Amino acid sequence: MQTHSPSTLDDIFALLTHQTHLLWSHPEQASAIAPLMLWGPPGVGKSTVVRSVAEAQGVGFLDIRLAQREPVDLRGLPVPREDAVEWLL
Repeated sequence: MQTHSPSTLDDIFALLTHQTHLLWSHPEQASAIAPLMLWGPPGVGKSTVVRSVAEAQGVGFLDIRLAQREPVDLRGLPVPREDAVEWLL
């Protein structure tokens, strides 16, 4: 697994811009594009920089705080259907 530790806000912005450009221009290749994780204490600007990248590229931004969500909020409710499970959102 490749890791990259950008050292400036400009580095982070450039990396996120590149990643989102790849995803939007080649959605069929999304499974081949490595995910990114921004990590840091509250208040350092993780959501702000992601929102800025979204605005710069003209795409929507939905801020979901996983610490304030339950798994059912993201996956929906499992409902058995014959030989499968359907997830109701």
